[in-house]
Amino acid sequence: MGPSIDGLSLGAARGVHEAGMTVNPWTVNSAAQLEVALACGVDTITTDEPAWLQRELDVRLG
Repeated sequence: MGPSIDGLSLGAARGVHEAGMTVNPWTVNSAAQLEVALACGVDTITTDEPAWLQRELDVRLG
């Protein structure tokens, strides 16, 4: 499922995962949006800034 990051919620992400599907929000381009994505346990992330996202994930997830 590919919801807009601005409409993503923990409950929606859980429901998608419980249905056996993956969650791929778009478009994650800010730290606040990344926080939401990570809190919701997304499987993949769509961004306009892949280098920024990779640096953020490296720092946050080690």
